[in-house]
Amino acid sequence: MEVFPLLALRIRLVIQKLKRAALRLKGKKKRKRSTEQRIQPARRTPKEIKREYGFEDSPAAKARAALAERQEKLKRVEDKAQALHSNSENFAATARELEKMMASRKWWQV
Repeated sequence: MEVFPLLALRIRLVIQKLKRAALRLKGKKKRKRSTEQRIQPARRTPKEIKREYGFEDSPAAKARAALAERQEKLKRVEDKAQALHSNSENFAATARELEKMMASRKWWQV
């Protein structure tokens, strides 16, 4: 019969330890909440946010950048083509004038 009182005493001790541990945990949780409220989030720039969430390196962003680059290249090629066209027209006009001038001369006047 001595086993039951010892067992009951042991159970009471375990319950008391559990209650103390629970109280300690509740106190720690309360402290954590109060420190969480005091911590302010760091301010970030829009570029940092986009980089973090992958919008800067997204396929759409890459496609937009590639499209802009192609447009610049096409503009440069178009400008060069216009310059070449105007130079060729000037050359053709000069060649026609020279042909007319040489047609009116005789071979010994050259």
